[in-house]
Amino acid sequence: MKYLPGCPEWKGRCIRTGWLILLSLLFSSEATGQATGLSVSFYTSEDGLPHKHVYDITQDDYGFMWIATRNGLVRFDGYRFEDFTYAITGDNQLKGRMIYSLEKDRFGKIWIGYEEGVAVLDPFTGKATKQPLTGYNGVDPRVLWISIDQRGRKLISLVDDVLLCYDEDFRLVFSYELSIKNGKANPGLGVVLEDTDGTYWLPSYDYGLDHISAAGAFIEHYTFPEPVASATTFKTLTTNTGMVYTFPLGRRTEVGETNAPEIYPDDKNHVFMYRSYARPCRIPDRKGNEWIIDRDSITLKGPLLKKPLTFSLPYMEEFGQDHPMLNAFVGSDNTLWTASRKGIFKINYKPNPFRNYLNRDGLGITENGLSMRGMIEDAEGKIWVSLYPHTDRESIKRRNLFRIDPVSHQVETIYLHSRDTSQFRIHTLPLYKIIRQGSRFWATTGYTFIYQFDPKVLEIDAYKIPDTLLGAVTGILSISDSSLIFSTGIGSGIFRVTAEGKGIFKGLYDDSSGQIMEGINNFFEAGNKLIWAASNNGLFLLNAEGRILRSYALGDQSNVKLPALDINWVYPQPEQKIWLGSRHGLIMLDTIRGMTRLFTTDDGLPNNNVMSILPDESGSLWLSTDRGLSRFHPEHKSFVNYDVHDGLPHNEFNRMAALKSSNGRLYFGSLNGVTAFYPGEVDASLDQLMPLLTHYSYYQGRIDTVVNFDLQPDTSQTLEFTYLDRLFRFNFMLPSYRQPEKNRFLYMLEGWDKEWQSTNATHTISYNYLQPGEYTLRVKGAAAGYSWGLSEYRLSIVIRQAWYKTWWSISLGILAIGSFFYALYRYRLNALVRVQNIRNKISADLHDELGSVLTQIALQSDMVSRDIYSESEKQKELENIRDTSREAIHAMSDIVWSVSAGHDKTSSLLDRMRDHADLMLQPLHITPSFSVTGFHENKIMDNTLRQELFLIFKEAIHNIVKHSHPNYIDILLLNGPGGFEMRIRNDINKQGDHKVLGGHGTNNMQRRALSIRGTLSVRASANEYEVLLKRDEI
Repeated sequence: MKYLPGCPEWKGRCIRTGWLILLSLLFSSEATGQATGLSVSFYTSEDGLPHKHVYDITQDDYGFMWIATRNGLVRFDGYRFEDFTYAITGDNQLKGRMIYSLEKDRFGKIWIGYEEGVAVLDPFTGKATKQPLTGYNGVDPRVLWISIDQRGRKLISLVDDVLLCYDEDFRLVFSYELSIKNGKANPGLGVVLEDTDGTYWLPSYDYGLDHISAAGAFIEHYTFPEPVASATTFKTLTTNTGMVYTFPLGRRTEVGETNAPEIYPDDKNHVFMYRSYARPCRIPDRKGNEWIIDRDSITLKGPLLKKPLTFSLPYMEEFGQDHPMLNAFVGSDNTLWTASRKGIFKINYKPNPFRNYLNRDGLGITENGLSMRGMIEDAEGKIWVSLYPHTDRESIKRRNLFRIDPVSHQVETIYLHSRDTSQFRIHTLPLYKIIRQGSRFWATTGYTFIYQFDPKVLEIDAYKIPDTLLGAVTGILSISDSSLIFSTGIGSGIFRVTAEGKGIFKGLYDDSSGQIMEGINNFFEAGNKLIWAASNNGLFLLNAEGRILRSYALGDQSNVKLPALDINWVYPQPEQKIWLGSRHGLIMLDTIRGMTRLFTTDDGLPNNNVMSILPDESGSLWLSTDRGLSRFHPEHKSFVNYDVHDGLPHNEFNRMAALKSSNGRLYFGSLNGVTAFYPGEVDASLDQLMPLLTHYSYYQGRIDTVVNFDLQPDTSQTLEFTYLDRLFRFNFMLPSYRQPEKNRFLYMLEGWDKEWQSTNATHTISYNYLQPGEYTLRVKGAAAGYSWGLSEYRLSIVIRQAWYKTWWSISLGILAIGSFFYALYRYRLNALVRVQNIRNKISADLHDELGSVLTQIALQSDMVSRDIYSESEKQKELENIRDTSREAIHAMSDIVWSVSAGHDKTSSLLDRMRDHADLMLQPLHITPSFSVTGFHENKIMDNTLRQELFLIFKEAIHNIVKHSHPNYIDILLLNGPGGFEMRIRNDINKQGDHKVLGGHGTNNMQRRALSIRGTLSVRASANEYEVLLKRDEI
């Protein structure tokens, strides 16, 4: 964007050589004088436009500007031009196409006329849909103009002079050709205008106007008069965008005539492509002003303008017959946009609320102007201004006091005089401070004098300050009808005038140090005869005698510690809040709660040196600084800044030069005169603007890259991010285009920020990291030089928690940990139960296997010991005891074997079975057949299974030995996927002695089989006996 010389936005930027003629806006003499408030900017392809040739401009309902160019459609948000169709939708339908016309319908959709017909764009989604031109049988579908009438009908003007009319559902209503088309190859149908009666007027470039009915029927034709100046009848028509056309009407005919008198007799100035077709055309803005667009100039007229503002465009020599102005549009912020063949002119008029007095322009000097110092209002409402003249011109240098009439705006030089004019150089001494005490004025000088004078007589009484307080008197305040408190460069004191007119000075001393009070910049009333002293050392509350009652500084003795010193100004609010202007920023002091806060340039101040503070009726505070004025909103904690580009005569203001008059007008003195204004006249008409999100970016942690998104302003959406995402950047715009670089934004992320934050000089909101959770981003905007908007943008943001930190994950984790400890507890409990079961089993086995045997041995031994048997009987009983003891030993061995950890393998069971079979059958001289198949000998077996299998085997062998007296025994052990099988088969020699077991032996074996989930069957025949055990694979 380029700033044009001659308007407030000129910043001394270097203009590219090829555009020197294009960018030279020459303001006419009517626009000279005080700052006009007119700003003009120019955009071309070097600023981001896809092509310098711009045909049309419109604005959507969200505030974005849409621009039709020779190389596609772009959207402008005040900061960048975006190839909208391509970049946002990925749709190349309009990419590289010549866009001729843009028109917004009542639903907010934008109708686009381009070289291949008509498309409809939804600004919200960014999708463009082509509409078929039904009823058109021509070969050139270029659409030069689209107009939408009051009924919502679309009037489409094609390049071959055909007008198509469609209803709201885009059904053809009528098709019309210009009445003079047959007589001319290209009469040129452009703009279509609706009359108040619903009929249409169709002007051609040179051949007059057709007037047709709402149904498309020809009514009449008017030629253009020749010459144009001879016209006596005119037709004024207005487009739905507000453009006003006035056409001179010549002869009326009922058929089109082909004669072609030129609108402009001068061929050199003839305009073929000038879309207004009439000179001049007009377009009203939203404040009652009117822009008048001519071939080579633009003029602004309005009820509040004393004189029209005109600037000229020297295009004719460069472009010849091709006029640069094709279309014009007034945006929602009252900015005029004009489309030309070399770019876009953005023109804005903002009335200057600031009236400047005694500045160098008004004084007619080129060197430094007048540096304002003191200000006071007299009984008549006139403003007295004292100053320090920074100039070498004697006519200015000898003046140090002026009187301003706020009604007539006349400035009068005041000459003070004394009885002895040789004693004082009254007119050459700088006057620093001026106050009013009753009907008389007091003034301090740059030297060691205090003046007293009657404003009607202007004769001074001068009082010299004693040498102990020698220095320029800077601060002064009336504390009674006859007393003043004052400060100089090296001390402070109280001055009193006696009844005889003699001046008495008394120095003020700090009670704590005994030193004279120095460094005081000014005094302010605190109420109840108390005084605020603004000092370089802090803020002090004094009584009428000058004694310090309270101190607010940096030391431990301070009542409240201040965040900064060097106090220039004090403004106490009624709510016990005191606002301090310091060289380090604006300080808020709450004396009740003992709280302070320092506002600096980081919070939006234009400069940290706050010279003065004045309140207005709305509750805002106006601050003068070394870089312009600032309006501070205490509620929002926000600043609106003004500088020379807004009409101020200078950016640097003085410490003592500030006054609020009795009618509410504010006066501030700078290094170049006085600025006066009514705060209510500072335009706040853009306070309804709402910021819009244009795009955002963030670092996506999952894929280690930065992701950019261009968004539509959907306030109902929710943006979701993961806990790994970082570096969030949100870009906003405000539909105010006067000085978009000076638009300001306030934001607060609910759930993260505790108060509103300022973006300062950027339109980007940044967060480097956000904790997982739900947030709402709230954004307010303020247009350049305006107050904060009442509408705010809200955006919901969700940062998804890491899965391992979610409630369900934590719940599952707690459940898993609980289950683990419960399983551990159950395992321990089961282990204890198993141990207890083993102990019980060992106890039971000992009782079952050994109890009866040992009891039998005990009884037999007892019987033998009683000597009731013969020797042979005793010998037999002892043999029984021996056999019984061996059985006990074997039983004990079986029990130990069954519980020993070293015998838990399958091989141990098989070896035990073999050993037991050999042991039992060897006395019978029988060698058993022992067959084993499918066993893994190193496999660990359950102790219970191992013991039960062995005991069943043992019982079976025992029964065979006891009852069968066999000649052979076959033992078969099978194990595999089909299951486990133990088969013991033998023959029977002593059949008469054999008994089929049906007592406890068989029952014990079956019980044991069931305990290991098996089945046991016994089969007996005349010559054979078989025991069969089956169960699942082991």
